[in-house]
Amino acid sequence: LKKIIQVSFTLPEPNRQGLSRVLFSDLDETIKQVYGEVKIEGEDEKRWRELLYSGFEELFKTIRDIKRYISSLGLNWSIMGKHDVNMVDFMGIEAIRVFAPRFYSSIREHKNLFTGTVSLYAGMNRRDDKDTKQNLYKEMLEFVPKELRTIIGDISRKLFPQLDFSTNYPHEWQKTWRSELRVCSEEKFDFYFQLAIP
Repeated sequence: LKKIIQVSFTLPEPNRQGLSRVLFSDLDETIKQVYGEVKIEGEDEKRWRELLYSGFEELFKTIRDIKRYISSLGLNWSIMGKHDVNMVDFMGIEAIRVFAPRFYSSIREHKNLFTGTVSLYAGMNRRDDKDTKQNLYKEMLEFVPKELRTIIGDISRKLFPQLDFSTNYPHEWQKTWRSELRVCSEEKFDFYFQLAIP
């Protein structure tokens, strides 16, 4: 283009409100194509709000970011189908895949860290186990670009309650998470990573 056009133009930064309108409009259209007319409500609505407050919107700096995410989301949803994944979790994990692919791959490789629950009969090594998991998680976050690390970390903690290392989730939680098709469920986790390269 430099050989053809001799004049340079400085484009203004995209307006945040305008970007949000495009993002949510495209998300609504994609959800409609997959699920038909549907409303996010109940526990899913609460978790969607939490995901938004964790900085989800801030991942999108340009229209190109939005289009790249929406294209990926729509394609992968059409391949995987809607019956094995939770809508909110899928939007969250897909954002991680698009904006922090190395971290996404690392999540897949450390399933137990992200889906594990605590046995009531765990021995005295529980504290050591928590420290080991917390250190591993911090190392994994190093794979995320520095400017996105806080946002991706917050999104991860919304998707995977097990990353709150100060709270013990007994194994009974697995039944709830499985019924909600959550990514943090041992049984459902693998559905979200079917398209990941081994």
